[in-house]
Amino acid sequence: MSVRTLHTKFLNECRRLGIQDYDFPFSSKDNGYYTLNNYLKVLSKNHPQKTIFRENKNTAQKFLSTGFGESNPLFPIVPYHIVQIDGHKIDMLYTVEVENELGEIVDMITTRMWLIAVINEELLLGILYQRMKIIHRRMC
Repeated sequence: MSVRTLHTKFLNECRRLGIQDYDFPFSSKDNGYYTLNNYLKVLSKNHPQKTIFRENKNTAQKFLSTGFGESNPLFPIVPYHIVQIDGHKIDMLYTVEVENELGEIVDMITTRMWLIAVINEELLLGILYQRMKIIHRRMC
């Protein structure tokens, strides 16, 4: 929502609440537009994670997927609680046996395969820790 739209809604709400023409914001030359704009800038500076949703949908979605410099460490509780996913597209020619509607096995020609690996990060960190322990023992 733009500042101009927000200002219009603000003035309509002031009128609905019965604020007189001789009271602020109606008493100022710009009807409080610059005051509201400055206030929004201060809010935006102090609380960027709350004001990001005034922007377009794409910006808000990017913010939600990346965050705002806040570290949220996850501590694994069960196996596969924290995983890494790695996908690889492989262009190749191969056949896959598929059963059709008549119950017959038919060879289907395919040209692309996706290999998606799910890595248990807790296990990975455990293996790295064990290797570091072994290296440390050998050095001592």
